Amino acid sequence: MVAIIKARAPARILVANGSKDDERPYLEYKQRGVNQYNFYVNNRHWGRLFVRLCPYFPFSARICLNQHHWLAARMRQEGMDFQQYTKAFLDCGDPTGVQELADSLSTRDLRTCGAEVAGCVHAVFQ
Repeated sequence: MVAIIKARAPARILVANGSKDDERPYLEYKQRGVNQYNFYVNNRHWGRLFVRLCPYFPFSARICLNQHHWLAARMRQEGMDFQQYTKAFLDCGDPTGVQELADSLSTRDLRTCGAEVAGCVHAVFQ
């Protein structure tokens, strides 16, 4: 875990409508500026990423990943020759091989990352 930041940001939340005397209160989705929590993590496979948690119902969560870091790590594992500048690849010796590696990204990889990040965030609240 690198940092936890509380910030006000727009979110789609459920808002209760109606009054105490109203016999038919209802919930409606609204866009509101609410406090959200951003967990910045440095993951061994994905590099720097963040998780945004909204503490208002329906309690949405978003994980923003760095696919360029993941791809660069895979390219290193395969011994590929490449030059990277932040989130861009300036040069590579095997463009077809890079495309195959990029296409190999699967839901399993995403689930593994999600589980690792969830464990990290969960540890903060214990």
